[in-house]
Amino acid sequence: VLRLEPEDQDSRRRLASRYVEAGPDRLDRAVEEHQALLRRDPLHVPSYRALAALYPRIGARERAAACDRAARLLTAHETQRR
Repeated sequence: VLRLEPEDQDSRRRLASRYVEAGPDRLDRAVEEHQALLRRDPLHVPSYRALAALYPRIGARERAAACDRAARLLTAHETQRR
């Protein structure tokens, strides 16, 4: 699907989930998909949350902490706007 429609965000989300389900050998691919989602939409909180959970599993704890902070800040900002 992504070959035909590389900008399809829903397909990227589903693909990232499938990579996680496929096991530890595919976590790097899940990370790549969430990074691609964030390149397209830097305010996509679900991808920051997913990366905060994925990064520790591949040994990138500092990146996980940064993604967790970003998700919390964006969520707080969105809450204040309401």
